[in-house]
Amino acid sequence: MQKQMRWVVMLFLGMGISWQQVQADEMDDLKRLVIRQGDQIKSLQKKLDTYETEDQKMTLIFQQKLTERASKKSESGLPDNLKWIEKIKFSGDLRYRHETIDEESGGDWNDGHNRNRIRARLMMNAAVNDEWDVGVRIASGSEDPVSTNQTLSGGFTSKNIWLDMAYLDYHPGAVKGLHVVGGKMKNPFHNVGKNQLIWDGDLTMEGVAGKYKTSLGESTELFANGGGFWLREDKDDSGGQGLWGAQIGLTQALDGVKVTGGASYYDYGGVQGDPTLNYKGKSMGNIFVDDVYVSDFNIIELFGEMGFSLLDIPMGFYGNFVCNAGAEHTSEDQGCMVGY
Repeated sequence: MQKQMRWVVMLFLGMGISWQQVQADEMDDLKRLVIRQGDQIKSLQKKLDTYETEDQKMTLIFQQKLTERASKKSESGLPDNLKWIEKIKFSGDLRYRHETIDEESGGDWNDGHNRNRIRARLMMNAAVNDEWDVGVRIASGSEDPVSTNQTLSGGFTSKNIWLDMAYLDYHPGAVKGLHVVGGKMKNPFHNVGKNQLIWDGDLTMEGVAGKYKTSLGESTELFANGGGFWLREDKDDSGGQGLWGAQIGLTQALDGVKVTGGASYYDYGGVQGDPTLNYKGKSMGNIFVDDVYVSDFNIIELFGEMGFSLLDIPMGFYGNFVCNAGAEHTSEDQGCMVGY
């Protein structure tokens, strides 16, 4: 019996030793497996880091390509000599007006002359480069040089469109404040209060003009304007008709008050003894006989203007005096205007 018990005990002891050995082997295998998986995870992480870096590079390259493409698209891909087309700007206006005119004519009172009028204008400006601009404007109206209004009449007939302005503006970078303008242009001369003693506000002149402004200090500015303009072409050795004008002035700004003063001289050539320019029966400020000007036009102008703000409301006063030094056969050779 004791021998049997020893064999049983030895059998269990052997089995326990074998089981411990098996567990130790399995733990070693498990450790090696964990180490291999750790190495594999590290390898995978390195690959992921590489892929992320490459993805970031590709994303950056893609964004750069998009930026370059957008930049090229904004430049429109036009040749250098045509890129000024991108700088073209359009503007315009449309006005509808009903007029009732009461006036006295020939001793009789004309009560209630009614008409409807429109004014339509379309302007195109283009900066060709840093020194050259081009402007073109078309407008409604007629051959009247001081109005672009069109009367609505004629049984629904179509209305005319006229070339109201077409000019080149040269402003060299080497001479700051200088503009040389050629073509059909806005009036280049300073007109205080926009009054109509000499110039109508809708007049566009034809010829070549120069405009210059320069600072003489922190609050003082000198301006000078001048030019030659064509009134009537030379035909059959008639000499034609023209206008030469020159103007100089100063603007002074002090304590919220802006004061401008200056002088102008306008010399009309080939006017005396020639037919009136635009309207039969209208002397336009001159004496005429049989639709022929009797006097010459040599106009001297003195002008002044003051602008300021009162209770944040812009206000101003102006005045100018003119004298026709070329007037003959009349004492009515002077005029003046004041306004605010």
